[in-house]
Amino acid sequence: MLNDSISCPICYSKDCSLVNKYSSKESAEIICPPTRNKDRFKRLVKVIEDLWQQDHCEIYRCSNCKFGFAIPFLGGNEKYYSILHEQMGYPKWRWEYSLALKEINGTNNARIVDIGAGEGNFLLDLPSNFDRYAIESSSTTIGKLAKNGIKGHKSIEDLEGQFDYFCMFQVLEHISESEVVIQSISERLKTNGKLILSVPDADAMFKQEEILNHPDMPPNHINKWSKESLQILLNRHQLEITDFQFEKKSLKKVIPRVHLRLLANASKPKRIESWIYKIKNKPIRVFFLSIIFPFVLLELLPHFNYLMKGGAFYLVAKKVA
Repeated sequence: MLNDSISCPICYSKDCSLVNKYSSKESAEIICPPTRNKDRFKRLVKVIEDLWQQDHCEIYRCSNCKFGFAIPFLGGNEKYYSILHEQMGYPKWRWEYSLALKEINGTNNARIVDIGAGEGNFLLDLPSNFDRYAIESSSTTIGKLAKNGIKGHKSIEDLEGQFDYFCMFQVLEHISESEVVIQSISERLKTNGKLILSVPDADAMFKQEEILNHPDMPPNHINKWSKESLQILLNRHQLEITDFQFEKKSLKKVIPRVHLRLLANASKPKRIESWIYKIKNKPIRVFFLSIIFPFVLLELLPHFNYLMKGGAFYLVAKKVA
């Protein structure tokens, strides 16, 4: 259903359709079903409602540039992510790190910034002669980065001078101020400097909900990027795409995707998964989940091609004069 009062945040088109609507409780239970941890679930609901200033959000998609976005158009705040990270940590490695290292290979004495660096796993794999910087919102994380020789800052605005590379690995989908962020990066990139970026693919995220019943839910992810929408944004700030790749198919994708279906099932009180997630002892919980895993996989066999398909894309954009 079209809503001509809503404009796309990227291309400004009014041709935006309502895709779905979620309550604050639905948003919270995707992260932590109440059957798993009732207190944590309630805290998430409270933080989400405080952020939205209401008890629901809507998801729209632009027909012009294929960008998907949430209304209210607000990313999670530090309080939201502190609750999120009680259960989820930073990944040790991502598939796109290898592509980024290949892109950077052969560069000497470069100045590089990783936005949303976590504990610096990617930066630590760079040559020691790189001048390494990170942007992170947590003072605790910045302290950990400093111990590894990485200069941490809370904002791009705190950076001084020009840089050879900026990296953002699956970060932009969390940020409502994407226009400001990309502009700030462009202003600090040297001519011919590069932005290396990855995001979940919009089509894959909408497919995830359709097949796995697990929405790509705000306020964690408030943007769903297509190549078209990202190209519009980058070009507006003198950034030209020089490399673009979709994540490749892999059998390694199957288990995490079935796990998403298990989590979605756990939000339904009558499903056995909701009872399993009540088990506090992790090894015992994992044991019972492993028993029902083959049955859930069997349900999803008609979609096995999707289960293996990559869910993100990677690109390199060069700063042009």
